[in-house]
Amino acid sequence: MKSSVTGIAVVDRKIFIAQRVSQGHMGGKWEFPGGKVEAGETDEQALIREYTEEFGVKIMVDGFIGSAEFEYNGKHTSRAYRITFLSEHFTLSEHTNWQWADADWIKNLVSAGDFVDSDVKLLPTVFRTCLNEDFLLSLNPMNIFQINQHLVYPSQGVGKIISIEEKWFKDNKIPYYVIYLASSDMTIMVPIERAFSLGIRPIVSPEESLEAINFIGEDYDPAPSDWKLRYQMNMDLLKDGSIKNIASIVRLLYHRSKIKELPIMERKLYDSALKILEDEIAVSLQKSHEEVERLIFEKLKCISLKIAGEGLDDLPIEEDADLDDDIE
Repeated sequence: MKSSVTGIAVVDRKIFIAQRVSQGHMGGKWEFPGGKVEAGETDEQALIREYTEEFGVKIMVDGFIGSAEFEYNGKHTSRAYRITFLSEHFTLSEHTNWQWADADWIKNLVSAGDFVDSDVKLLPTVFRTCLNEDFLLSLNPMNIFQINQHLVYPSQGVGKIISIEEKWFKDNKIPYYVIYLASSDMTIMVPIERAFSLGIRPIVSPEESLEAINFIGEDYDPAPSDWKLRYQMNMDLLKDGSIKNIASIVRLLYHRSKIKELPIMERKLYDSALKILEDEIAVSLQKSHEEVERLIFEKLKCISLKIAGEGLDDLPIEEDADLDDDIE
C-alpha cells in the first residue's frame, strides 16, 4: 500500500491549508499540504522535504494525529502529523494560494466540494484532535444538501434530493437523504453522515462546467498499453467523481475507440462516464442534453482530428485480449 503524509499546522484554532494549482489530479482544490513518502524516507523526513519543496519553509514535526485510507490508482494510506512552522515566508511552487482557515471556512469548502477528497477523510480526526470539535456534528448535515437540490453520486450518476427522512436503527434516529437517480430510474436512501465518505458532492458551477468542456479538447498523455492498468486507472477516476476526472475518462476512451473497438467493460465505463458528464453539465449550465452532447463532441472531434493529423493513430496498439473474461 502506498503512503503519503500530511502536515497540520494550527494557530489560534485556525489550520493552515493551501490551494492546488489548477492542473493535475484534484486541481484547484484546497488541502492540508503534504505528499508521498519516498523509498528510504521516514514520515518526518518526507514532511520536511515536501514543505521545503512546495513552500520554501522549514518545519518541525510535533507528533502523529491519525490516518485514513483512500483510493487513487490503488490503495493509499495518508498519515497526518501536527507541525510547527519555523518561518512563514512562503514561496509557492505547487499551490496558488494559502490560508489560515477556521472550522467554518473548511466546512464551507467541503460542502462546496472544494476540499481534496483524501483530506476530507482525515477531517474528523483533525477536528477532534486539534480543535476539540466533532466534524460531522459541526457540519449540521441537514443543511449540506437541500430538498430538490441536484448532486453527483460517483459511479451512480446525477441525482436529486426528493426528501430528507429519519428512520430508527438500534434505538437511534438516523437521518437519510432520499435521492432519485434519473439515469437508472432508481430511488436510493443514503445516511447523511456517510455522504462525504461516499464522495457525494454538489453540482459544479457553470464556470467549472465550461472548464471541463474545454479540458476535453486539450492534449493528453496516451493511455497505458496494459488494459488492466488502463481500466483500473479509469475506475479510480470514476470513483473519485470530480468533473475533470469524469471528463478525462470520456476523452481517453473516446479517442481509443477511434483506433480500436473498446472491449465490453471499457465500453460500459465510457457510456457511464459520458452520461454522468452530460447530466451534470446540463444541470449546471441549464442546457438541454442535446446541446451539451453537441458541445462535448465538438471538442472531442477537434482533438481527434489533431491526433489524426499528427499520425498518432497509426501507432501500434496492444491487443486487449480476454478483457471481459479476466475482469468477470
